[in-house]
Order: sequence, then C-alpha cells, then structure tokens
Amino acid sequence: MKTLFLFRHAKTAWAKPGQDDHERPLKRRGQKDARDLGRYLEARAPKLDVALCSSARRAVDSWQLAVTEMSLPPHTYIEKGLYLCGPETLLRRAQDLPEEVNSAIIIAHNPDLHILTMDLGARGGENLAALAHGFPTAGLARLEFATDSWSEISGSNDILLVDFVSPRILANHDAMAGGLEAEK
Repeated sequence: MKTLFLFRHAKTAWAKPGQDDHERPLKRRGQKDARDLGRYLEARAPKLDVALCSSARRAVDSWQLAVTEMSLPPHTYIEKGLYLCGPETLLRRAQDLPEEVNSAIIIAHNPDLHILTMDLGARGGENLAALAHGFPTAGLARLEFATDSWSEISGSNDILLVDFVSPRILANHDAMAGGLEAEK
C-alpha cells in the first residue's frame, strides 16, 4: 500500500506592490498553522519517506516550519515544476516516485490540490465531506492507495481519504480535548 499526503501551504500575506507571487511570505498565523501541522504529522505520520515541495516561498516556508516539529523529517526535494502546475502534473509526479518509497508528501497550491483529491475519486465519508468546500490553507489530506506501485495510481475506488485536517479542524479537536480534560 502507498500513502500520499497532500499539504497546501499555510496562510500568506498579500503581495506587496511589485512583489512576485512566487515570493509571497507566510503571515504570522500561517507560521503557527504550519508548525501545528508539523506536530500533527509527527503524531500521525512518523515515517514519511519523501517530501516534494513547490519552490514558492510560501510552500518552502510552510514545509520548513512543519519539519521543525518532526523527529525524522523526510528527504525533501524543492521543485519549481510543482508551482501552480495543475493537478495532472501533481499526479504524474506522484506516479514517478521510486517504488521503494512507501509514503510521500506533496506541498503545493490550490486549486491543484483540491482538484487532484476530488478527481482521484477517493472514498472517505466525513473526510471527503470536509473537502466539499475547498482545500484550505494549511490543509492536509492523507490518501491510501490499494496498490504497491506509484505508477498505478489513478482515479478509482481503490483510494481511501483516510484523513483530512485543517487549522480549524485541529483547533476544534484541541478545544474538545481540552474540555474533556477539564471534566476529569
């Protein structure tokens, strides 16, 4: 089985006059959200083999902040070809992963990540419902494929959206956990 995580960069600042979109930095909230997602990955995905990251500053910064929370960060490839490349390119890049890689993460942009996740036709109940309105900044989807070959990944019923989280979902989860702890 292959596992693919899709991570949309965290919240960014608006471009300053004359600033290239590729160079937009993260907002303070985006920095916090990226670290929170790193802690979530550390708890839920302790063994990531490879990270493929868009070369956009906001994607690189999001990933670098997330990695600070991980004890075993994966080897990371920064790729200009993942910058606003379209969902087909993201899929082809995943299909080109070496077979010895069992789990990978792609850090990229919308609408590419949302379209890819929906086009793959994953089953996933409430996780899929959470994606119905889009793929928010610092959102993370975990897809599991019933195949041992990346090259065989395509839209089918053999894909499960195991998990989907966003800063809002994580905050609600933390608030509920805090409430349960207070009741004890």
